[in-house]
Amino acid sequence: MSKTFNITGTCFPEKHYMVNISDKLAQIIPMVDAGQYFCINCARQYGKSTTLHALVSQLSDKYIVFPLSFQRMSTAKFKDEDTFCQTFVERLRRTVEPDFS
Repeated sequence: MSKTFNITGTCFPEKHYMVNISDKLAQIIPMVDAGQYFCINCARQYGKSTTLHALVSQLSDKYIVFPLSFQRMSTAKFKDEDTFCQTFVERLRRTVEPDFS
């Protein structure tokens, strides 16, 4: 199977043409190890999803990783602390127990 250009979502090195993100990961992983926060903020098509996917993959050997996205969460879920916490816990549970209804 030959590589293709992926213009939507996560890129996988074995399937897609992409830049080498090893240097980015080498900078972020020590931050995670030190308990620091980091922010990935770029325009479209800069490898945000690909970087986060690679981080999950690399950190899963050392940490329990909960990949959560708030991207599709409605504004109503942020209306107050209680609503947000209930939604957060529900999403976390679905990450841990994918068959949770």
